[in-house]
Amino acid sequence: GFELLDDTLTIVVAPDGTVTAADGNASGAFTIGSDGVSVEVIDRHLGVSLVKTSLDGTGLAGGTFTLAPVEGTFPDGDTEKTFVSDEFGAVFTDLALTGSAEGTAYVLTEVTAPAGFETNDQITLLVYEDGTVGLGSDVTGELAERVAIVNDAADGVAVVTVSDVPIEASISKVSTEGGSLTGAEFEVTGLFANGDAPESRTVVVGEDGTAPIEGLVAGETYAIRETVAPEGFDLIEGAWSFTVATDGTLAPAEG
Repeated sequence: GFELLDDTLTIVVAPDGTVTAADGNASGAFTIGSDGVSVEVIDRHLGVSLVKTSLDGTGLAGGTFTLAPVEGTFPDGDTEKTFVSDEFGAVFTDLALTGSAEGTAYVLTEVTAPAGFETNDQITLLVYEDGTVGLGSDVTGELAERVAIVNDAADGVAVVTVSDVPIEASISKVSTEGGSLTGAEFEVTGLFANGDAPESRTVVVGEDGTAPIEGLVAGETYAIRETVAPEGFDLIEGAWSFTVATDGTLAPAEG
């Protein structure tokens, strides 16, 4: 639970046995006692902070995470901890962890993403004895690009920022011959991000033949109904329902 002190102190011993600092102590961790013969060494608590944001850096609230060491326990004896990101995106701040020369591995799991966002895969964090943090070799590609680590913060606490990808979907309107159609309007009903209850929203098919659906929430089911057909085409009767998976993909609703 403490950082390895990377500093030295050179002392001079006087004839009466008292000591004075001669060199080193760049960290300020060494203190000569008032008795002149003792040296106090302060080890800094090893802490890490985690922040959850959108791709544009906005803090995201409501994400649920677990963190667990691959081996052993936290300094306080826990084997797993659960956190929820606050209104600023803070998941935990200056959390006491254990580091090592080779990097102590912790697995971060996003159990529930903030509303409107996809859930990330598990992330392995390596905590070193000097308080710095790195990524495990299994974190690669786009996921690795969404993790930013600052190891040189002014307060000495490493900060890990993990960004989530928004859930994106769209309706494509085509004729029976496969050509794109514009001007259609659809009503989408369900629970949207930042909403407290199900509601209906209208989306309009643009010149490219598509209508984006924004604010979808993982785990929720939505109904789509065409309310305005393109000029010269019949209105589609009835509604079609789909469910949003945690990875942002869509599937027909059961039943």
